[in-house]
Amino acid sequence: MPTGVPRLRTKNLAEHEIAEWNRQRTETQKQLAEKYRLENQITRGEFLNRAELEKVFSQLADALQQVVKNSNIDRRSQEDFLRNLSNWRVPESEG
Repeated sequence: MPTGVPRLRTKNLAEHEIAEWNRQRTETQKQLAEKYRLENQITRGEFLNRAELEKVFSQLADALQQVVKNSNIDRRSQEDFLRNLSNWRVPESEG
């Protein structure tokens, strides 16, 4: 091959192994970061997202309300149930 002409260089086995090791190390670091993020959320009491929790409880209350309204339960029992349901609140977080 003439001198001064660039040619494509292929990686040797050692370079492949180093690249693979770096890829695995990076993946491990990402997994550890996620693990620590979740552990910190639990430690700070932030694991459950309050807005999402309120949204889900609201959907559950709506579904229960519809079931009771469409049931054969007497009116007074329905009203008692719905009143109790409307008094449910997501407690404030401590700290």
